[in-house]
Amino acid sequence: MIIPNDFSEDSCVPYKRLADAIHGKGEATEPCECPIALLQLSHASRQSPQLMGGRIITPPLGASDVPLSPPGKWLEKLLFWLLFKPSRAASDEELENIMDRFVFAAQLAHRCNVCIIPG
Repeated sequence: MIIPNDFSEDSCVPYKRLADAIHGKGEATEPCECPIALLQLSHASRQSPQLMGGRIITPPLGASDVPLSPPGKWLEKLLFWLLFKPSRAASDEELENIMDRFVFAAQLAHRCNVCIIPG
């Protein structure tokens, strides 16, 4: 899922609708009695495939520029090469932005009645 840029009521609607559908109707009389909606926050970093997020030729943003190791035989290596570009090391400012987006996503999830599992 792509996290929106703001906390508007419109940006919360799809998440609230999903959480409400998972929670079901009615009130729970005990904590954890009804199903809970969970969200795992993560950053794909260097494991992000080429077309993820509209990237075609731009390398993924990672904590370092150390590439993933391609698996096995020549066909696997070719597919790997087509799917994954070596990552670009994030600057301090970009890392701060990534951390801010994690905080924002957690706040948005909380506002939309979704539980968080740190990734």
